[in-house]
Amino acid sequence: MRVKTQCPRCGRPLMVREDDLGQERRCPHCRETVTLTRPAPAAARPRPTQAPSPVPPQVHEEADEPIPLAPEDVVIFPPRAAQVGPRVVGPTTPQPVGEAFGQPPQGPIPSPFYVGPGYSASRQPVVPTVVRVYGLIIMILNGIGMGLAIVGTIVGCVQVASLRSLAPAVRRVAYVFLFLRGGLGFAINVAFYVLGKRLRAGSRVAVIILCVLAGLAALGLGLVLLVATSVPDPVVRAMALLLGLIGLGVVGVLYVPPIVSAFRHWDQFH
Repeated sequence: MRVKTQCPRCGRPLMVREDDLGQERRCPHCRETVTLTRPAPAAARPRPTQAPSPVPPQVHEEADEPIPLAPEDVVIFPPRAAQVGPRVVGPTTPQPVGEAFGQPPQGPIPSPFYVGPGYSASRQPVVPTVVRVYGLIIMILNGIGMGLAIVGTIVGCVQVASLRSLAPAVRRVAYVFLFLRGGLGFAINVAFYVLGKRLRAGSRVAVIILCVLAGLAALGLGLVLLVATSVPDPVVRAMALLLGLIGLGVVGVLYVPPIVSAFRHWDQFH
């Protein structure tokens, strides 16, 4: 059975089922989720008296007729379940029934990663260009590094095999060393390749790892400068200080722009 009520937000009349009273529903007029309440009894309102006629005027008392809602204006929500963690609007969010709700939602998007009615590519989070270019450079350089690690291992094994004068035990040790060196270099390049890929995808973890690497590089160069100040030879000390300062400048140029850009657009990362 349908009863008449009104939206607590906009005050527009609504025709809903009696079972929906006390439940949360979305108003088709203001698009807000509200709790439907049982309406108060409508007060009787007399109609204005009619013009004079042979028949004495009569006053008719009747309640306002409710305005029925079209089927496409009815919003159906399942019972709200317990929610754990932050709410992200996605395909699992209850959707209104009808063609009238095929339009994009009004008002701000609840999340920068909104996926729902009216979703388009323009609403996707955009990673800053500086971070994307930096990630691409890391991927290219470490892709080349992976290839060089493989080629270097193969070339080293060929050179060891060509030395007939080596004892078998020494040759085996040389092979193990070459494979360990090549495997370690390949693994490091793979790790940095993945880091660049995650930076281009907008990963906050990748940005934090980049900050840690920048801190370690700056700490290492700071230790070099500290040791350089204790060198007795003034020429060597000056050269070491100069190289340390150049290294700090290189670290700043390589790490500071992408890190600053990432933190300025932190909401675009996930």
